Amino acid sequence: TTPYGLLLLDECHAVPAEYYRESVAYVPARCVVGLTATFVREDSKIDDLFHIIGPKLFDVPWQELCQRGYLADVTCVELHCPMSYEFAVEYIGRDNAYAKQLKQKLTGLEAPAQLLTLLAASNPNKIAATKALVEEHIRKDHKVLVFCDHILLLKRYAEELGNVPTICGETLHADRMKIFSDFQSTKKTNVVCVSRVGDVSVNLPSANVVIQVSSHGGSRRQEAQR
Repeated sequence: TTPYGLLLLDECHAVPAEYYRESVAYVPARCVVGLTATFVREDSKIDDLFHIIGPKLFDVPWQELCQRGYLADVTCVELHCPMSYEFAVEYIGRDNAYAKQLKQKLTGLEAPAQLLTLLAASNPNKIAATKALVEEHIRKDHKVLVFCDHILLLKRYAEELGNVPTICGETLHADRMKIFSDFQSTKKTNVVCVSRVGDVSVNLPSANVVIQVSSHGGSRRQEAQR
């Protein structure tokens, strides 16, 4: 097979994943170039890129890109929302059980951890705070993205915010493009609820507010992308 002259890999931080790295090995190319805005992974496989693709040729800190006007200068604010009594009782009970499992080094811990995250994100006080923040920013004609990694909860937030458009893995590509287009260029869509599918390859310069109600805990890549 005649090899390609150039194989260009966007979001190449994903390449070390098992299935992606196998796919790259099947593509004959004389030259391979990888691009990514987030040269980081939490599974320590990021260094595998050096033998899958090659050495790093260029790197620029995102802070410098902000100073030069290529990226937005972001101000981050963390808002703590007390849990309602019922949610606090449930959360503390499950958190204690989870801690006990950890101490005893039992298996099958992933589901309890995810449930704790879900309980925290579905806290009625957090939903009310999110609704108040969105209403305040809409009065200022801002464009707002609400991120939530849990699909059922994402739809609940969209409903609470007035049935605003929702984008997740099951959203058809045509519908996704229509929502983003309306958000970017019209005033009829000012709020969009987005799952983790919006973490990469999305360019919405008109968005000036991001509210994150749930995330993949500990992911530096996700935080930087958002």
